[in-house]
Amino acid sequence: MKNAIKVASLALCLVSMTAGEVRAQSRDWWFGATYQGALPGGDTKDFTEGFSWRNIGIEGRTLLKDNLSLGLYAGWNVFNDEVDGTISLGGADVSGYQSRFVNAIPLLATIHLYSSRRSGVRPYIGGGLGTYWVENRVELGLTGLESDNWHFGLAPEVGFAMPMQNNVAAYVSVKYNYAFEAGDVSHSYWTFGIGIATSDMY
Repeated sequence: MKNAIKVASLALCLVSMTAGEVRAQSRDWWFGATYQGALPGGDTKDFTEGFSWRNIGIEGRTLLKDNLSLGLYAGWNVFNDEVDGTISLGGADVSGYQSRFVNAIPLLATIHLYSSRRSGVRPYIGGGLGTYWVENRVELGLTGLESDNWHFGLAPEVGFAMPMQNNVAAYVSVKYNYAFEAGDVSHSYWTFGIGIATSDMY
């Protein structure tokens, strides 16, 4: 968990610095944060089943053209489950009543395409490419076992933004996160985000 906090803090600094540089340029910019629900899939679902409400994301974008942006994204996704059974983790088999946790931190370079209109709801599609730090942890009584890996990953996304006032926009996004196999495990999950962005895209 300490490593996750360090990585998240570094990601926050990088995105904040990017947002500052973007604002200093003449290009349109976007700096936003989302609260997310998340649904696990694949190996992630096998390890921790069930919907998660413990997810956040931050991002900075700059428009290269009227309908094209590049940016950076950092998130923190947490899944947990209570299971009674046997599991192999880190080369050891453990049996009994377990608390299972997945901590995932995506650090992605992003690209988005927007509808050409600048008033009203503005749909967009895009995605991210980069790395995911993922930790699997099992707590069994007083014993805790954990395994963490860096994964190459990608995240296609669709969403829409709606202007409010004073360079503020509300936005909604749906993203599919896929972290390719590392340490004999891959991870995948959907996130459903609702956020607020400061932006002069409108």
